[in-house]
Parts: sequence; C-alpha cells; structure tokens
Amino acid sequence: MRSIVFLVALSFTPAIEANIVQNPSFETGDLTGWSGSGWSVVTAGPPRPHWVTFPASCDPCPLFEDLATTAGVRYLLAFAYSSEAGADLRVLWDGTQIADIPGATSGWVQFSYSGLAVSRDGVTRLEFDGSFGSLSGLDDVTVDPQVPEPGSVSLVASGAVMLFLARRRAVVQREQSPTRLQFR
Repeated sequence: MRSIVFLVALSFTPAIEANIVQNPSFETGDLTGWSGSGWSVVTAGPPRPHWVTFPASCDPCPLFEDLATTAGVRYLLAFAYSSEAGADLRVLWDGTQIADIPGATSGWVQFSYSGLAVSRDGVTRLEFDGSFGSLSGLDDVTVDPQVPEPGSVSLVASGAVMLFLARRRAVVQREQSPTRLQFR
C-alpha cells in the first residue's frame, strides 16, 4: 500500500526546470550572467534580435557562465553558431573540451551535445573560446537537465507493480489448486 501511495505522489511531482543558463539569447542587450573578454552583444532584427560575437583580433576569447548543476544528472547543451572561414570555436564543459568547431558554417547552425555529466554538486563552467572571429556569432545557448519525467517513472513503476501482483496471483492460485497425481 505504501508503494502505491508513493507512486501516486511521484506522478504529481513537478519536472525539473529546463534551461539553467541565464540570459541564453542575450535578450538583455548585454552579457548579464556571462563573464569573459572580447565578446560583445550585437543587436539586429529578426530572426535573431540579439546575439554575441568576438573580434578578429581576439585569440582566444573566452566567454563563460558558471551553472548550478547536480551530481548524477546528465545535461543537454545546445546553441546556434555562425562563422566565416577561420573563426574557430572551442566548447568546454567543466574544463573539458567537448567540441572544436571550425569556421565557415554557412549561416546559423544548431549544435547539441547530450549526456554531459558533472561529478559533484555545485557549479559547472560552460565556456566558449573563440579565435580569429571575424563576424562569428553565438546565440540560443541552452543547458537542460536530462531527467526522466516523474510521470514516466511512475508509469513504469506502476507497470512493474502490476506485473508483480499478476505473478503473485498466479503462484497463489497454483498453490491453492488441488494436486493431481498422474500414474503412468
């Protein structure tokens, strides 16, 4: 009975909030939430009203945000990047390089990296290092926890409980049925 109450309570637990990045599309018109050197916000029209860029003379140009993360949770990083030839972008997650994107992307390209883990609770640094960035741009940076929805967990758990009860019922019925002796 306790397990059923737990499963019902679990199904009403809210999902973990998505996108832990502050100012992911630079809509504040500045680098609020971000730190680094050489990057600046570009204000343009639709479809990308604000994005950030780094100058051609900058090598490397770090831009980073320290994110509140939880050990054991995997994260999905996604962002849009646009560059001309020679404007490379390195992406680091907690000090480990996860991507080295060469220049010449032919417009805005969406990149994503899943399964990013952290080994401890606290702060994880997401860093973009640009080099020789004539007309390079970064936008729509998201970091989402990849946690199963609580409703999905409760659905799987309730299915497992139902299988267990069905199996137990079959065993009890077998034990209660009269034994038949067969002679050969």
